[in-house]
Amino acid sequence: MMSTKRLENFEVLCAWDSCSFEGHSMEELSEHMSQHLKDYLGDKDALEELDEFACLWDGCEFLSMGSPAELEVHAYFHNYHSKLKFVGSQLLKSRPDLPSCNLGTHSNNLLPEGSDEFVCQWEHCDSTFNNPEWFYRHVDNHVESAEQQSLSQQQALLCSWTGCDAFFKIRYRLREHMRSHTQERLVACPTCGCMFSSNTKLFDHLLRQAEPIESLVCEHCGKAFSSERLLRDHVRQH
Repeated sequence: MMSTKRLENFEVLCAWDSCSFEGHSMEELSEHMSQHLKDYLGDKDALEELDEFACLWDGCEFLSMGSPAELEVHAYFHNYHSKLKFVGSQLLKSRPDLPSCNLGTHSNNLLPEGSDEFVCQWEHCDSTFNNPEWFYRHVDNHVESAEQQSLSQQQALLCSWTGCDAFFKIRYRLREHMRSHTQERLVACPTCGCMFSSNTKLFDHLLRQAEPIESLVCEHCGKAFSSERLLRDHVRQH
């Protein structure tokens, strides 16, 4: 889960219908969003016959064409997305050498398509969540409670996700692996809102927008890059 250090002085603004509430924890933000949804949706049973439900988050164009439940999942993801942007802003304070994102803020609050409930597929668990924060914390609890098992004359931590037979020697690697199942993202660009599974990928996102350096040129195709690591990654593709 998120580094405690990165969540120090946590302060995220609610942008639902021009709300100016400041949340200082995910619990506080989620409870606040619950009230917005309650006020907006009212009696969900009475709303079942409506064709669409518009998200009121500033700058978001999402329309739920299914049910109020779909909007709830989407709305809680805005909270989670805001947390990731906060983490990104804190992280970039320690990297003043990186270029700024020049993609603009027009898509800062747009989320990926898909607003299905989050379903845990860990063995013997079928818990569902409409809030990504609680889902990812839940999966992390599975990782924390996983016990070493004997496998090929060695002790290993098994991934118990449905259909997966991966195993790892250390818990950190299992936790990292779980993101391939859950699609958890750890950080977002505070400017454009793009989400990433690691700090390095956020850094690459910014470096790719920087002016290429003439000396960092691929000898195979002549393309120039703004960092040695981006060049190395590119060369591996040839």
